[in-house]
Amino acid sequence: MPLDLLASCVLFYFVIKAQFVITTAVGLDKGGFPFPMEQNIGAYTGACVIGLWATRRHIWRSFTYAFSQRNWQKHRDVDGENNPMDYRTAFIGLLFGAIFLVAFAMRGGMAPQMAVLFFAAHFAIAIALTRIRAEIGLPVHQTTGIGPHHSVVSLLGARRIGAPSLTWFSLFFWFNRDNRSHPMPHQLEAFKLSERGNIEARGLSRWMLALIAIAMPLCILMLLDTFLELGVDTGKVGKQINSFGGRAYNGLHHWLNSSQEANVPHIVAMTIGFGFTLALAVMRSRFFWWPVHPLGYGVAFHLHIFWSTLLVSCVAKWLILKHGGLAVYRKAVPFFLGLVLGDFMLGSFWNIMSIVLNRPMYTLDAWL
Repeated sequence: MPLDLLASCVLFYFVIKAQFVITTAVGLDKGGFPFPMEQNIGAYTGACVIGLWATRRHIWRSFTYAFSQRNWQKHRDVDGENNPMDYRTAFIGLLFGAIFLVAFAMRGGMAPQMAVLFFAAHFAIAIALTRIRAEIGLPVHQTTGIGPHHSVVSLLGARRIGAPSLTWFSLFFWFNRDNRSHPMPHQLEAFKLSERGNIEARGLSRWMLALIAIAMPLCILMLLDTFLELGVDTGKVGKQINSFGGRAYNGLHHWLNSSQEANVPHIVAMTIGFGFTLALAVMRSRFFWWPVHPLGYGVAFHLHIFWSTLLVSCVAKWLILKHGGLAVYRKAVPFFLGLVLGDFMLGSFWNIMSIVLNRPMYTLDAWL
């Protein structure tokens, strides 16, 4: 991770903790204040807007390449082979994919405007997560409590959304709970690795699509088989997995019985998070000496497990660069990569022992 991003993540982690300390000290820690999840929603939305704005010219150029016959042929001749797919194919896939998602939700009873808003909020987070992985290199992305089922309900209120749409919000909870396994950041890394390794990106994209089609039904069958074999309500599966269904429908029960209106404090917190992220981005673009990165603010809300490792990494990297320079830093990188590899090897060993002995053992944290 770049040094300014490391320092920004650690800085904002302590800023967020200071918010809790101050609000508790003055007696304002009631009703969710200072609304960290809502601030995080605004920060991630801001990160999405920043990413789209920064690439606006490329997006428009891609659009013109896709739907202008002359430009499309020029694109195919010049750099088409370096892209995972043709721009025209990508835009058509985006259009029909969006239509399918909205139509699927509407067929189940979700209102059209709610379906559009829901998936727009979902993909805003997806774009932000992918940008964070690309720019920060953070090996984890976790968004518990900031998905569309939270942000849209806070913005509009359960009463206005209606029971049918809220029911589908709960049915979609399985892929909006925290986005730890969201495929977009991993796909981006795969394409970057293909670029470094001189692997054909277009062939890689075909393999991705094929493996997705194969893996999804297989994973469903494997999950059902595991639950049937071990029992979903036993210690061999664990309370964490067993609680996910209840969380979705407990939330639905709350919405249907509270009939809450739009939550003004939540909206204010989202606006503050969004505006603060944009302000940091403007400062960074205007002043070359500005040391604070806007993505550090959004990431910091989920660093309660990793903040110490980032702090150690930040201090170590600063000391090496300051006293040893770039040459010493490059020599030190393999050592730190070895530490990471050793950690994963040890975690893999205990996982294998758990399978062999058929008993719970030490495992790496689930976030990784």
